[in-house]
Amino acid sequence: MNLTNLLGNDSHIFVVYPNKDTEIDDCFSFLKEGLHNNEFVLIMLEEPSIHKLYRKIYSEFGKDDTKRMESNNSVVITPLSNWYHYHYSDFNAEKFLAEWEKIVSNARKMKKKGLRVFVEADEYLIEKFENALIKFGELLQSYLSFPISTIYAYNRKDIERMNPQQHALLSLNHGLVWTNGLNSNSGNGNNNLFHNPFRNHYICLTNGDNINKKLSQDLMKVDDKELFLNDSMTWALSDFINEGLLQGDRCIYVTARIGNESLSSQFLSKIIDYEENVKKHNFQLIDFSEHYIDLLSDNIAPLENFVRYLRRESMLSVTGKIRFVCDCAGTLFKNKYFEQCIALENWWIKNLPKNVIRLTIYPALLFSQTPYKFNVKPILSNSSTSLIISDNY
Repeated sequence: MNLTNLLGNDSHIFVVYPNKDTEIDDCFSFLKEGLHNNEFVLIMLEEPSIHKLYRKIYSEFGKDDTKRMESNNSVVITPLSNWYHYHYSDFNAEKFLAEWEKIVSNARKMKKKGLRVFVEADEYLIEKFENALIKFGELLQSYLSFPISTIYAYNRKDIERMNPQQHALLSLNHGLVWTNGLNSNSGNGNNNLFHNPFRNHYICLTNGDNINKKLSQDLMKVDDKELFLNDSMTWALSDFINEGLLQGDRCIYVTARIGNESLSSQFLSKIIDYEENVKKHNFQLIDFSEHYIDLLSDNIAPLENFVRYLRRESMLSVTGKIRFVCDCAGTLFKNKYFEQCIALENWWIKNLPKNVIRLTIYPALLFSQTPYKFNVKPILSNSSTSLIISDNY
């Protein structure tokens, strides 16, 4: 997976990782892409992670290429304590900018096209900078007039330990949130991924094991069920819905593909007390095909009736909240109705009540294919939207 390829350069994001191996894999991809793009790469990690990264580099590049990488000074891998802990223990804005000016000046002298920075956020940084760390990347880019891409890596346990104030600062300062690594062996609603009270729009990207083989075919002929409800997506959606059911949320699955029998028995079997929850209307399946047809002709107004329905249903929910899964935007995207897809995403963000948590599903590998990849950024760059990426991406 390459995060900056999805969003483009000059992106400033944070990633919540389930484990160090996934983090190091992303860090290596980030480094490799920087070398390919002729960018200066600065990586700041804790000591154990540095050892893991070097093992990955040696494994992928080999000894000789690793030495060449180190000798050309295009990549700096440094312990976190040598940088933030040392330079900013008594944070000073002038000192901060001076250090980064040196780095950018050096990158310019080397005729680099940009700077990319990967930072492993430890407990010290979380407490010291109160989750405003990523704002520095945006400020630096503006102040120094140089392309800068930043990734701040968090451990999921660190996120779970944050108090409400820290969560609020994280959401306000970090724009798009990336959460990598749904528990693909769970499906029981215990991941606690959707408890952030400051965000209620999520996009889920997952792929099945066989999707790669299908990419050589005409995607329009690939079974929608395989694209939208493969094994990985089934686990992700059941986690989202079951987490809501356990809390007392009313959960609604809206699909534009009812006619295709797109909801597999495997998926429905993972819903906690499925028959009982359907009987009590705690879990509902709604055919959205008529709305999909309206959207094809740019008629988005009928969705207002659906929002009124969600408001009524929320009053019948134990928690007063709705969990809402929708594949409509993803289906528009798959069928290359890009303008309609983007319009729908923006409409949801503007019009959904705050007590509705929305999860939109997309077939992940479409995002790297032509012409899909040219229409990704408007979908993912909205600061109100969080992104969930499965382990199998």
